[in-house]
Amino acid sequence: MARLVEFPQDMEREVRFVEDTDPGQIIQATIDKLRAGEAPNTLMTAAALAISRSCELPPDNHGGPVHPIAGIHATHQQAGRLDGEWGFVPVIQSVALANKHIHSPDMGPTVMAAIEPVEDSGDVEAMLDAFAVALMKRQSRQAERLLVALIKTVKPGQILNAMLTVALPQNAFDDHFSSIPCLPSGPSTTSAGNGPRRYCGRPYAICRAIPWSNSGPVSTPISSPATLSFIGASANSRR
Repeated sequence: MARLVEFPQDMEREVRFVEDTDPGQIIQATIDKLRAGEAPNTLMTAAALAISRSCELPPDNHGGPVHPIAGIHATHQQAGRLDGEWGFVPVIQSVALANKHIHSPDMGPTVMAAIEPVEDSGDVEAMLDAFAVALMKRQSRQAERLLVALIKTVKPGQILNAMLTVALPQNAFDDHFSSIPCLPSGPSTTSAGNGPRRYCGRPYAICRAIPWSNSGPVSTPISSPATLSFIGASANSRR
């Protein structure tokens, strides 16, 4: 029987905050959390885990987990360069965008099943070859089972190489085939119950069936109507 991915209790609470808060309240609720002392990195992590667990790529592959996950590093860096509460803005946008996608009728909500890894044969090359074959055959679930086993024993570069070997020949049809494998992806949970793992790429994206400032002090308070309007407009953009 399938089991759903769950996180350690403290993180599960924050992930559910991103998933369950009404979209009309998410911006103010996130500001309130940050002002109450919640760590920005905790909320950014929760947003990434929530959108990975509860959102799917839409048919046109624009939206869903791709862009919020791709922007994690930039969001983290930008938040650290802004003064005072302006450092909250990238975090709020990240949380609000994840929440918006999860509540979008063409992307969510969905659920992520915990992935049972394949048995480790001890032959790394054979497992990498099997991983590549699963990708080529578009067997996304088998690819993810192999991936969960591989991340325990091989370097990320070896996994990425196997993914790009399959993805690059298809890049002429859609550049997402080469860009998506290079992104960090959603969490997987092993049968040993040792929590979420981060890994390179999204195997199911390769398997999908398609034809081959900090410019100085700012006087406007973060909670002003104009600022909230700007944050909301950014979060509600298509991506």
